Amino acid sequence: MSSVEFMEGKGSLLHQAVQKHIYDLLPKGEVIMEYRLPGHIGDLVWLPKKIIFEIQVSPISIDIAISRTRDYKKLGYLLVWILHQKNFNGTYMTLSELYLRKLPHCYFTNISIGGHGYIYDQIDRIKNNKRIERGPPIPIDLKNILLKKGTKKSFFFKHIISLLTKSLDACYTLLKNNQVRQNHGRQQKRREKKG
Repeated sequence: MSSVEFMEGKGSLLHQAVQKHIYDLLPKGEVIMEYRLPGHIGDLVWLPKKIIFEIQVSPISIDIAISRTRDYKKLGYLLVWILHQKNFNGTYMTLSELYLRKLPHCYFTNISIGGHGYIYDQIDRIKNNKRIERGPPIPIDLKNILLKKGTKKSFFFKHIISLLTKSLDACYTLLKNNQVRQNHGRQQKRREKKG
């Protein structure tokens, strides 16, 4: 596909840049852009894997998010939502973002019109539709993370275990240093009493 053919496609320039980025990541000859399916046109379809990538730059209603997810599932496709941080991943979450983020494969992107950026996930703490804590971006390799069911969960568990291990190591070091300081303080007090 030439860049001229690509730019004649539908969607905003930002949508097209994300679409091209994903297209370039996946195996050549296996992915079709703007693939017509009954009732919908998939932004990108990885045919051998039966995976549809739905890129969402503009806001989306909860009804459309639910119906697209349901319709693609009925057709036997795994649906991967890619939400652009231009309208998603803010402090306050819409009902559609809350719904989509609960799905197994919903990620964010910061890809620019120039094609720079990446697709990522993150761990959120949400209360009353408000994102009160946001973990660091975790870059996602779409070719590898989607090959098995439940990969996202196991990926996150590995990431969480890694973070917890680092936190526990840091706590141990702090406690050890605190113990050393306390012992040093006790020894100094004993010397002062003797002297």
